[in-house]
Amino acid sequence: MKSFIQVPTPLQYLEKVSEYLRTPVWIKREDLFSYYSASGSKARKLAKILPLLEKESVTDIITAGTTGSHHVNATAKIAKTFDFKVHAIFLKQPYLDYSYAIYQNTCSLVQDISFSINELSLAFRALYLYHKLKREGKRPYFLFPGGTNAGGISAYVEAGLELLQQPVPVDYQVCIYGSGGITAGLQLARQLEPSLPPIFSVQVYPGFWNGKLYIRNLAGLSQVKYGITSYGDTDLSISSSYIGKAYGTENESCKEAIEIFQKDKIQLDPIYMARAGQAIIDLARKKNNAKGLLLWYTSPAFNSLY
Repeated sequence: MKSFIQVPTPLQYLEKVSEYLRTPVWIKREDLFSYYSASGSKARKLAKILPLLEKESVTDIITAGTTGSHHVNATAKIAKTFDFKVHAIFLKQPYLDYSYAIYQNTCSLVQDISFSINELSLAFRALYLYHKLKREGKRPYFLFPGGTNAGGISAYVEAGLELLQQPVPVDYQVCIYGSGGITAGLQLARQLEPSLPPIFSVQVYPGFWNGKLYIRNLAGLSQVKYGITSYGDTDLSISSSYIGKAYGTENESCKEAIEIFQKDKIQLDPIYMARAGQAIIDLARKKNNAKGLLLWYTSPAFNSLY
């Protein structure tokens, strides 16, 4: 099994953003979590997941996402190091230069690509491909979109606990809610250490899986591992206010965030971080005398996508 030394990703104080908002703002630089040529939250999750699959002699990974999926892209990059073959099943998303660049890069890395028209057909396609590979004598594994399984959630329990080594006075940790793994992991970390700041989770993808009940179910995949017998989420905030017209689109109301964070040379991608960044701005304006706000910057490094 390949060794990997994990160190906490740094916290960065955003001086100009803080001055503009009159509220201290920090970001947790998950784009600096580097694992076999990939970075960001997906790399952190895969650092937990892929060594276990190697130990189980998995040969092929079936995974899925939208065409601009950070997860599928990171899986394809890192899988080469482990000699896994990656089979990608995509749902199409609206065209943006940002997401199309990710898709093009992913196409050059995976074993094969197929498309589905909705989540249900995607599930049937994944099941068909799984059994096809089994008949061929392979050892396939279906990796849930976003890398959101027990291992991926545990990665963000550990990430949340890193803040104990990096204490800053903040009212909220702000993160994105796509497949839900980051939110579930950070909330479990708060169950272990209630002194950690509450979570404000920003939905970026519409669907039946949104909400506290789904996060509770995800947390159940990992909570026994940490000896958590009573899960609580009364202090968890989840917002659907930033989704906009559709997943994968630019939300015009979030362009302010892109401009403001650029003052500190922090690039917010238009699909994920722009929405979370706008939540930081709105929270700063709504909350009088805020101690501070922390943004989980979980997108991969921009220079790794182009």
